[in-house]
Amino acid sequence: MARILMALSEAPYPDRSNGQTIRWNPIVRNLAGRHVVDLVIANDQRHDARECAAATRQFCNSVTEADMPDRNLLVRRMLTLGAVASRKRAPYRMIKHWSRDLAACIARQAQRHDYDCMLWCGNFSDALSLFLSSSRKRNQRTIIDWIDSPSLHMSHVAINRGSNAQALLDRANAALLARWERYVNARCDAAVYITERDALHANGASTSNVHVIPNGLLDDGPPEAEARRRSQGALTIGFLGNMGYQPNIDAALRLHSDIYLPLKEEYRTLKLKIIGRAPTEAIQRLRSPDVQVTGPVASIWPHISSTDIFVFPMRIGGGMQNKLLEAMRATRPVIASTICVAGLDSEARDVVAIADSDDEFRSAVRHLINDPGASEALGRSGREYVRRYDWSEIVPRYERLLLSSPTQKKAVLCDDNQTLVGP
Repeated sequence: MARILMALSEAPYPDRSNGQTIRWNPIVRNLAGRHVVDLVIANDQRHDARECAAATRQFCNSVTEADMPDRNLLVRRMLTLGAVASRKRAPYRMIKHWSRDLAACIARQAQRHDYDCMLWCGNFSDALSLFLSSSRKRNQRTIIDWIDSPSLHMSHVAINRGSNAQALLDRANAALLARWERYVNARCDAAVYITERDALHANGASTSNVHVIPNGLLDDGPPEAEARRRSQGALTIGFLGNMGYQPNIDAALRLHSDIYLPLKEEYRTLKLKIIGRAPTEAIQRLRSPDVQVTGPVASIWPHISSTDIFVFPMRIGGGMQNKLLEAMRATRPVIASTICVAGLDSEARDVVAIADSDDEFRSAVRHLINDPGASEALGRSGREYVRRYDWSEIVPRYERLLLSSPTQKKAVLCDDNQTLVGP
């Protein structure tokens, strides 16, 4: 039995609160069942953060809620700007004014116990760098899990801005973030990403301590017989995801204005359903007799089962798109953009209809509406594909990575003419 310290930005509860909890809830639960897991939660901003932390205490050895200093805006800006000049601090976009406080909190916790492994989430890369500079014990294995590559996300943002001045600034920020990722990864025993594309973007293919461990699917999906049941009534196309997340907001608005409304002219009874918590005002304004915006729901599966075709016209974002896998698990056909399926393996292209332009999306929807046999076959192949995303297979891989012996890393992961270098 090992002792593990985890530093997360939110309590990993409930399991579907957002992309963070979708990943961390099953990992923490499984590790806590086999090892001693101490958890530090820093700056959880959710309205029910206290209740979520209390629920997490049911399966962790200890949970420390590290509320970071709430300084006024001017002081926060001064602290952030002052940190930019330090070689050991993150690029401006990732610096937290409370990083030193968090690093000190983790250091105090680490002094109390001899941890076999310390796992940090990518949100804390700035604090992690400070911790490694002054407080790390030599025998404590340190791992960062970025989930998604921040530099890849910024690259997508820059591409979608076109060629204006803001796009140039975003590209420069993406380059700085990529250097920072390499710098932090060089100083850790291992770095974890959710997809190969995220891992390769900043690190290249030759870095031995970078690992890809995907998400699994929670074991709460519909039985196969129920999943195969078709919806009743008017045909419905749908979108699934956290509707407070900007890439999802952009995709849902695009789906409504550029795909659904033109198709509505051809298929008068066609309906649209947007499934997801925390819809913004812009998303809520889409509601109409034929457009449903669910908001938070007790279970997503009845809403997925009442949707015939899922459409994910993502233009920005990265990582692994669990929303695709959940729609496919319910035997629903999926149409998605190239950027949306990029986090899955190459076989996903055989079980998802790929489209990028608005015309391609509308054409793909028409094809599945007009050919129910093709629609059903795509749904069946998608359900078969997602069987590989099982947490019972993925968590043991994560556990082995956390507790394996340290391996020798490349000493320098940045170019010789760059400031950021390895240890």
